[in-house]
Amino acid sequence: MEESRELVLSSEADSDDGITALIRDALTIPNAMSLAGGKLTWDGAENLEEVSGLVRVIIGRTLDVADGAVARATGQTSDVGAAVDAITDKVVTLKLLYEMLKKGAAPKSVIGTIAVLNTTNAIATGIANCRSEHKGETRPTTSGKLAMAGEMLALFAYAGAHTAEQNGKPKLAKTLRGVGHTAFIASLPLAAHASWTYIKRAIFGNNSDDDTPEA
Repeated sequence: MEESRELVLSSEADSDDGITALIRDALTIPNAMSLAGGKLTWDGAENLEEVSGLVRVIIGRTLDVADGAVARATGQTSDVGAAVDAITDKVVTLKLLYEMLKKGAAPKSVIGTIAVLNTTNAIATGIANCRSEHKGETRPTTSGKLAMAGEMLALFAYAGAHTAEQNGKPKLAKTLRGVGHTAFIASLPLAAHASWTYIKRAIFGNNSDDDTPEA
């Protein structure tokens, strides 16, 4: 009887510890940055005709990129944080792509390619996460982070070109579109490598590549 009571108490303690850990991992500075950045990007994407909308998108995406560095600097890295960051990033990116497509702010081929790559990566990473208990399976690769930076630069440039055009600055719009084209093309090899890495993780369930994931 005494042993049974001890087991119940131990189980309750473990449950309480798990809930406490979950709350601790959720209420962090990096997670707040991810959500705030997502909100700014979401609102800005709906108002790309205005300079203030473009500024919100740039600040929002910058916060999303910076949250990982802040997490490492403050010791607030966790699986919960990684999930919040990944989900926020994918949802907000799709929102930005949708708004840019609707407004004709970027070529359909560019938007379609980025959407397909992001969807592929999200599905592959989700499968890898379900199959493995090792958190490294779901961390972005170096090539993935560089590809995302290139894609974001391209989207910033296209969005900036759209804003410039709407505000009577065609020369600036032309220059920014050129930057967007260059950044997008440069990101493609990195994006292809990252997608292939994520697909391998989903199939083989391990980090069988030389592209070391984020710790």
